[in-house]
Amino acid sequence: MLSDAKKVFIGYSHDSPEHEKQVLALSERLRADGVDSWIDQYEPYPEEGWPRWMERQISEAGAVLLICTPTYRKRVEGREEPGIGKGVCWEANLIYNHLYFNKQQTSQFVPVLFSGAAEDDIPEVLRGQPFFRVQDKQGYESLYRWLTDQSLVTPGSLGSVRRLPNVEVVSGHATESIPVARPSQDKARKFFISYPQGDPRDENLARFLHSGLTELGGEEAPPLHRDAHGVIRVAQTRVTLESVISLFEQGASAEEIVLRYDILSLHDVYATLSYFLGHRQEMQEYLDRVQQTSFVARRNAERRSPAARICERLTGYRNRADAQSAG
Repeated sequence: MLSDAKKVFIGYSHDSPEHEKQVLALSERLRADGVDSWIDQYEPYPEEGWPRWMERQISEAGAVLLICTPTYRKRVEGREEPGIGKGVCWEANLIYNHLYFNKQQTSQFVPVLFSGAAEDDIPEVLRGQPFFRVQDKQGYESLYRWLTDQSLVTPGSLGSVRRLPNVEVVSGHATESIPVARPSQDKARKFFISYPQGDPRDENLARFLHSGLTELGGEEAPPLHRDAHGVIRVAQTRVTLESVISLFEQGASAEEIVLRYDILSLHDVYATLSYFLGHRQEMQEYLDRVQQTSFVARRNAERRSPAARICERLTGYRNRADAQSAG
């Protein structure tokens, strides 16, 4: 069930008749969508006078939307000609007092930008507040979600903490064990994933990490095993750990890795990546050893190949011929 929407008061400067129409259109749209929005155009002659009327509107509102323009900023910051824009100037005094007494710990005052407005049009005192651009459907929806407490993304259900066994890793002819920290009293740390806003790649990565951490909620061990040759493989398959990590480090998502190795499940890939990220140093040492071993094996194979032996014989013949010519 949805909670009641915040009561809204919209403050703005009377820049032009067209601007006033835009403010009225936003207020009417909010009211049509169930938000009790109010502007001065609904009460052109308040009985208590404009100062008291404005103070009452701000005190009763759960959110005060401030339509920011160059003119609005100039009047809020006290840089307008004397006698012009008295309503905004009075509104600015109320805002400053409210922020002062609340030590700026408030989200009641929200800057809003129409099409053509810039972030620089937001008054300095409000720069730390979240703001919304309402020039398109997506911008209006973001504002509406905030006013009605509707999150865009619903978090997945929280799973149980997994107890992870040790994974043996081959180091030369010996074996070493990677310790896995066990959770205390079956409680997991709570994570907050922070990422830069505005870049879809960062948003997708954050969702990838969130879904992966949320999905790992069972009691089963990480799907890693060491075969007879000491190679770590995933989920009782022939797919090696280094194959999965290589694709991940090239930018592949868990879904793309599953498409490449369809024998693996999405859960297997998430669990493998989660274990790798949680034990990166130990895992990276193993991967470095695998890479070095593969390089040496490749060099040895090249030396044993028929083409390499023929090349060595031809080089020997040429060296002897050069020596005889020199003698």
